[in-house]
Amino acid sequence: RTTIWESRVELLEYEQALQTELKFEEQSIKAKMDHDDDTLRACWELCANCVGLWEDLLKTRKNKIRPYTLRQFEACRVYTRLIDHGTRILAKLHEYDLEAVMLRKLLNQKVYRVPKRGRWYDRLALVQSKKKDRQTKKQVLALCIEGIQDPTVHSIDLHKLHRWVHKLQRDLAIPKREQLDFSYLKLRKPEKRIIYGERVSEAVIGRKAIWRADDGAECSVEELSLSYYKKQGYQQGHHTEGGMISMLFMFLFWDIVFAPMDGVFETPYQTAPLDMGSDAFYAGRVSMINERIGEIEQGKFLELITQVDERERSRETVCIGVNWKYTTEELLQMAECIGAIALSSLCRLLAEEFGQRRGGMPDLCCWDYESKRCIFVEVKGPGDSLSETQKAWIDTLAGFGLNVEVCHVQVWTGDDMLL
Repeated sequence: RTTIWESRVELLEYEQALQTELKFEEQSIKAKMDHDDDTLRACWELCANCVGLWEDLLKTRKNKIRPYTLRQFEACRVYTRLIDHGTRILAKLHEYDLEAVMLRKLLNQKVYRVPKRGRWYDRLALVQSKKKDRQTKKQVLALCIEGIQDPTVHSIDLHKLHRWVHKLQRDLAIPKREQLDFSYLKLRKPEKRIIYGERVSEAVIGRKAIWRADDGAECSVEELSLSYYKKQGYQQGHHTEGGMISMLFMFLFWDIVFAPMDGVFETPYQTAPLDMGSDAFYAGRVSMINERIGEIEQGKFLELITQVDERERSRETVCIGVNWKYTTEELLQMAECIGAIALSSLCRLLAEEFGQRRGGMPDLCCWDYESKRCIFVEVKGPGDSLSETQKAWIDTLAGFGLNVEVCHVQVWTGDDMLL
C-alpha cells in the first residue's frame, strides 16, 4: 500500500546499487576461497568507484524528509553498506590510512547504517592508535569522546569507547581532576566460576556434549550449570539464551511494536512489523520508546506486563520474541529482581536493534524472589571460549549493575565418590 520509490529514476538507482553490491559479494567470496590479495583489491576498486556517486547522493538525500523505514530502499543506503564492507577489505590489505579516511566519511553522515556508528568509532580509534606519538593519542582521545557524546551510538557500543578513554587518559598521564569519570557506569569484570561434572559422551567437534545430572540422568552442560546455581540459592532459573528478556521487552512495548506505522503492516498475519529487524524500528518510534522507558523507570513495568499477559495469554498470540512456556509469575518475579533501572536499560538496548541484539545473550537466567536477586550466566564447556558478541553482552549487563558470571564446566577426572 506504500509508495516506496518516488520516481522511476530512484528505482533504477536502487537496482544499479544492488547489482554493484552483488558483484562485490561474489568477488569477496572468491577472495576468501583463493586467499588472493589481487581479488581483494578488485573488491575495493568496486567500492572506490562508488564513493563519488555515494557522496553526491548524500547531498541530495540528507535533507529529504522521509520515513526511516523506506530509506532502506534507497541506493544511497546500499552504497553506504557497500563502503562499510569496503573498509574491512582495506583492513585486510593493511591500507590503514585509506581505511581511516573512509571511516571518517561514514561517520560524517548520520542518515544510513546508524547502528554501526559505534563500531566505526571503535575501529577508527584502533587504526589511528597505530601511531604511538602523544599528538596522535590526543586525537584518538578526542575521537572517542566524540563517540561517547554522539546520541546515535548505541549503548552496547559505548563500553569499548569507555575503555579507550580510560587507557588513553592513563597513557597521556592526564591529572585525575581533568579525567572523564565513568564510575557511575559501575564498570566491573564479571565473575568467573569453574564447576566440575561427568561427561558421558565423547568429545566430538560440532556435536553437543552429554553430561551426567545429579540424579544420574543425561543432561546438557547448561542444565548441569543450572542445577549448580539452584544449590547456590537461586531457586528458579531457565536456560533461555535471552528468551525471558525478549519476552519482557515485547510485553512492555506491545502497543508500540504494533503501533500503526506507514509501510510496516501489510497483512493481518504478521508476527511483527516489517521493520522490527532493522534500525528503522527505533528511529521511527523514538519518542514513544523514550516515553515508555520513562514509565518503566518510574516502576510501572509490573502493571504493563500484567495488562498484556491477561489480554494475550489465553489465546497464545503468536508474536516474535514471545514464548508462552514462561509463566506470568516467572515473568513478574524476574522483572522485579532485575529492577526498574536495569530493566529500562535492557529495553532500550533491544529497542535500538532488536534483530541483532538477541544473539549472544547469556545462556542462563536465574533468580531468587525472596531476596530479590538475579544472575545471568554464560556457560562454557571444555575448550569453549567467549565470542565478541557474548563479551559485549556480558560487559553491558555488568555495566547495568546486574550480576553476571561466566561458568566454565570442566570434566572431573578424580574419584567417582568425590564427584
